[in-house]
Amino acid sequence: MKIYRNAGMVLLMLGILMLASCATISEKRVQQETDSFFLALDRGDTEYLSMQTVRPFLFETEILVSPGLVEELWMNLSSLEFEGAELNRITIVDEDSHRYFSSSWEAEQWFRNYVTDRDALVFYSWKNRELVIVMDRSRKAEARILGFGEVRE
Repeated sequence: MKIYRNAGMVLLMLGILMLASCATISEKRVQQETDSFFLALDRGDTEYLSMQTVRPFLFETEILVSPGLVEELWMNLSSLEFEGAELNRITIVDEDSHRYFSSSWEAEQWFRNYVTDRDALVFYSWKNRELVIVMDRSRKAEARILGFGEVRE
């Protein structure tokens, strides 16, 4: 009887370790993808950025629906130099995440309708500013960037 109890405990511990390692891999992947995002901005690779962008896209306080507006946004932002942007932290989206962009009803509804509780907020420091990227963490998604902006809260 004691052997079965110990074996059950070992299996439980292995399961917990596997779940913990998946979260770490996911965070690393999110960091790699956001680093690629900043590299693409610095290179002016608007085609890559547009392909990685989910619409409707939240940019700061605005919701961009058309592909043309999203491409224009990336063209304008690529004129800035994001070299030196440093990762601060990665958190999972929660019910108050919209406040990093805006306290408006529209931002709150966008988060409710287009962002899941598995998605991530990725915070970067850049030139005395804090930037936030909303990333889709599902393995099935091809386009991964849901939102981007300077932290408002």
